[in-house]
Amino acid sequence: MTSLVAVLILVTPILFSHLINAVTGMSEDEGGCTGPTILPNHPFVVVWNVPSGGCDAHGIKLNFSQYGIVTNKNDVFRGEMMTIFYGIGDFPSISGSQLNNGGVPQRGNLTLHLSKAKKQIEDLIPDANFKGISVLDFEAWRPIYQTNFDSLAKYQQLSIEVVKQLHPDWTNKTQIYNEAVKEFNEGAKNFFQSTLEVAEKLRPGGHWGYYGFPACRGVNPKTNICGNEQVENDNLSWLWELSTAVYPRIYTAVGEKINPRQKGVEHVVNETLRMKAKYMSPGTMILPYTLVQNGGTYFFDEADLGVAIKVPGDMGSSGVVVWGSNGQFHERGECVLLQTYLDFILGPYVLKLTNFYTSCSKTKCSGHGRCVNQKYELLYQKYLHQYGGTYCKKNWKEIKHMDEKLRHNYGKKTKFDVDDYVCSCYTGWKGNKCNIKTK
Repeated sequence: MTSLVAVLILVTPILFSHLINAVTGMSEDEGGCTGPTILPNHPFVVVWNVPSGGCDAHGIKLNFSQYGIVTNKNDVFRGEMMTIFYGIGDFPSISGSQLNNGGVPQRGNLTLHLSKAKKQIEDLIPDANFKGISVLDFEAWRPIYQTNFDSLAKYQQLSIEVVKQLHPDWTNKTQIYNEAVKEFNEGAKNFFQSTLEVAEKLRPGGHWGYYGFPACRGVNPKTNICGNEQVENDNLSWLWELSTAVYPRIYTAVGEKINPRQKGVEHVVNETLRMKAKYMSPGTMILPYTLVQNGGTYFFDEADLGVAIKVPGDMGSSGVVVWGSNGQFHERGECVLLQTYLDFILGPYVLKLTNFYTSCSKTKCSGHGRCVNQKYELLYQKYLHQYGGTYCKKNWKEIKHMDEKLRHNYGKKTKFDVDDYVCSCYTGWKGNKCNIKTK
């Protein structure tokens, strides 16, 4: 399979040439180039966001801690390590013929929404010093007008009707459409941005971001990029700048061939790295949402886990969040299957992988940085130089060395080889080995 880096180099030779010929002397950001750890001295962790606590009622004790898998105390769904908010506040939405809070954001009562959101945050996270994962999951509509297609097209249609009602004398369809786009996007930004600002003000230690962002839909098979989604993600620059964490979604399905699944995950990874290079603080936490099973009995094998968990680890994520439905654990038999899977496949794999990243951090990065597969670091460097970023740039010799090494190792099947990785330093450290303390 052609590597993602090779594809990008082929389709963007001018950009890659610009990268290779970048100005010598650019150095890493002294403030750090990778997100913080969720647990001290653990550069990569797997977080369990599956409502499996009900298995206790069936007498099945799932020992996640034995394998280093992070859970809330007593395996509660919301707790001190992570909390997810479904439908926080009172976002405008359409349910059948019912319009909730105006239906579309440009007609919504933002004050009412923020008041409810504030109360929910204070109720669900009572600890003002909370420092955990904080996910806002809102999926009724997307904050860019053009991305509300298929089942979400009703938000476009209502936005058009709102303009017609306000301007009954307008007959130009283009004028009406443009006004609908403008009003929707402005209203959506107000709701998304204000909600995030309130959350970060109330619980400033939390790692706040929206579930499923950045997204990568409509990939062009010839170029392997996200097509129009890149434009839409650029239009969300305010979201990437404000978020203290991002939670892209990298779900794949058992039964599909592994190569297309890996490509799909890498498309999201690639777009996340692009947004990081162009808009985010270098220290923004990246935590993709992933799956380890489809339904109650279809569990991922080690090859599947390599795509679902290792690819995010290799890109430099602080970890992954494993999602699952409470509908998967109604029966005792389902809990027994999960326990068996945890003890014989998932747990040992997670332990092996997280131990590798921890060991790599200690031996290669002095314990002050995260090991990133040079394939993804090369992509990140490409974007940094393309967009003129001032932090975290490596000099041209380092970049060229990574590129030559990747070409030399092309096709080699190495799963856990520290030689395939380079260091990305935590805040307060710099240097190729993260052994130089910043002033």
